[in-house]
Amino acid sequence: MIRIAYADFWCERKGDMMDYDDINSNIININQNNTRELIPVDRGIGLFHINKLKKDFSSYNILLTDIMNADIIICSCFGTTKDNHPNKIKIFLGYESNCSQYVEKYEHSFSSFACTSTTNKYNLGLSFIYYGFPLYKKLQEPRPLIKKTKFCICIISNDSDSFRKDFIRKLIESMKPHSIDCYGKLFKNKTSDIIDKTSWYNPAIFDIIKEYKFMICMENTQVENYWTEKIVNGFLGNTIPIYWGDPNITDIFNSKSFININTLGIEKGIERIKELDNNDMMYNDMYNEPAIISNKYDKYYYEDYYKNYMTNIFQKVLDQKKFLAEIVKNNFRKCLVINLDRRPDRYEDFCQSCPFDSSIIERISGVDGKLIDIDRDAIYKDYNINCGAIGCFLSHRKTWEIISNDISNDFSIVFEDDITFCDNFKIEIEKLIIQLQTIKTSDDPILCYISGRFFENYVPLRYEEEYNKATDNLYLRPNNKYLTTRINNWKRKVKYSDEVMLTWERCTSCLIMNKKAAEILVELTTKIPDVPIDTFLFKLNSYTNIIKFYDYFPHLCFSPYGYKSDIRK
Repeated sequence: MIRIAYADFWCERKGDMMDYDDINSNIININQNNTRELIPVDRGIGLFHINKLKKDFSSYNILLTDIMNADIIICSCFGTTKDNHPNKIKIFLGYESNCSQYVEKYEHSFSSFACTSTTNKYNLGLSFIYYGFPLYKKLQEPRPLIKKTKFCICIISNDSDSFRKDFIRKLIESMKPHSIDCYGKLFKNKTSDIIDKTSWYNPAIFDIIKEYKFMICMENTQVENYWTEKIVNGFLGNTIPIYWGDPNITDIFNSKSFININTLGIEKGIERIKELDNNDMMYNDMYNEPAIISNKYDKYYYEDYYKNYMTNIFQKVLDQKKFLAEIVKNNFRKCLVINLDRRPDRYEDFCQSCPFDSSIIERISGVDGKLIDIDRDAIYKDYNINCGAIGCFLSHRKTWEIISNDISNDFSIVFEDDITFCDNFKIEIEKLIIQLQTIKTSDDPILCYISGRFFENYVPLRYEEEYNKATDNLYLRPNNKYLTTRINNWKRKVKYSDEVMLTWERCTSCLIMNKKAAEILVELTTKIPDVPIDTFLFKLNSYTNIIKFYDYFPHLCFSPYGYKSDIRK
């Protein structure tokens, strides 16, 4: 399974967000009541729409998920959410003029800037993301001759570039009585529901463009190797593009098939337009030129190459999971997950979010607090804790019994099924295993916390002064009443929403222990105490020294703020 999330994307018009099949259909996808309200892309677009990825790479069982649980983040430059997850694989789609810096930053990227980068970068224009690889072949084929009834169309709204504005203004003045029909905000003199209320990749737009001899296809700015959908839309609309923008545009597109204002400039460019407009033979010669001829970037525009590129990324994810599973399997006697029988969905979510191959996990049927009958089980009648807390305690005790019956004193790891794995899990688990080896040489009963509540990658504020450092990241928790009192005082005074990170913010969502620790815990809980399990362990640590309690910082897992644990209901 490959889990994918989307982050920091551009926006699409509400009601007009189309997947690959919509974009490549001839169906007019327009809601006449549609507004121009924009909403963020959260399922990808075109080749990277989640449905398209599922279809093209069905053998990988691709799943749309949240960014916290994702194996891969497909992202763009409209935000920095992706950078909050430095250890996740990212596929960057760089289709803004400022994206060249990001193309180099991220290991995998798709962009027209990628032509100057390494083999991990993929040179693919924006239109090909939307329309797919058949477009490349289509742009190499002759176009049908269509009778033209209008002169020139312009669909531009951004007025930021002075050169583009100057060119269009002078072209309007020079070509009178010809009309330059401007549908965008820039020099707007025409209106169309299809153009005004739908996205640029809607195929219905080409039915309007095809009536014109020329189309102004000028970028918002001139940046080397930056080109967008504009020139492609001119070709798809069966017109001759008037292009300005990327100085290297002829590396991809046939220089004989469009009017290149980059090289002609304003005055010569207008003269060239007049020349073609007045000479049908010259116009038809340019029109009949293929938009694209063979070039040095050909390989990127073939589907087999793309699928191989993506397959390598997906396989890397699976290989990492298998490798990590081997590490966990070889270093922990048991890998147990507590899960209630009535919540198979919770177990499925755990397996899906697990950063290692879940085949090594042993599911432990949790004790359901809802099934505990206080009247029948009189032992719990006077307990102050609720049945959910009793069930949680008994569930953990089942794991202790399993571990205590093992033949080896090596470590086992126990998860609750509602845990969230931190991005750092893959890196820190290997470091943790190495450091555990240095403390397991003794025969001491050992329990180690690697998870807490609310804080991802949690490191407490005062751990250097409160804890005894055992290794680089393992800290032995002291057992004294003074510490307990101080922590309890903090607990009363500080809210979870405060930025202060407290030393007691840890819980039982993921515990590591050896056989000797499990034996002691089983012996002490023949009758479970009238406190929640986390309180029991905390007091055991604070008032006794029969088990050595360690914390690994930063924590590798956590329970997010506001999470709901079924075991505790």
